[in-house]
Amino acid sequence: MKRKLMAWLGVAVAMGGLLAGCDSSSDAGGDEAFLPPAVDVNGKWNVAEDGAYLGVMDLTVSQANGDLGGDLETKDGAQARLYGTMEGYTAQFTMVFPTENYDVNLVFAATGDTAAGKAVDRNGFSRTLALARPAAP
Repeated sequence: MKRKLMAWLGVAVAMGGLLAGCDSSSDAGGDEAFLPPAVDVNGKWNVAEDGAYLGVMDLTVSQANGDLGGDLETKDGAQARLYGTMEGYTAQFTMVFPTENYDVNLVFAATGDTAAGKAVDRNGFSRTLALARPAAP
């Protein structure tokens, strides 16, 4: 009986060790490695909202830490500041207008010349966004 118990305890300890070593979930300890921006998205972008021209976005993204900043000027003259981050091909930022904010998620193409995503207001209303580099003069 003692041998069976010792065998089961040995199996339990081995399984516990395997499970502890196979943890693939992210933790709040910040052990995840930073993935730098995969493409250079700095500069001006033409922005379309739900398929209609919205205005010009000027992005500034740090290659070192992914900090994203910039501004948007709409065709109607409204202005917003941009605050967020970019990792890999994905940018997540807040677009801050004087009277409202939007949470923006964009995925840039591997070529770095387009992006697509959405902007969501505080009420959960979502708008599609598409960015494209302006044509060279």
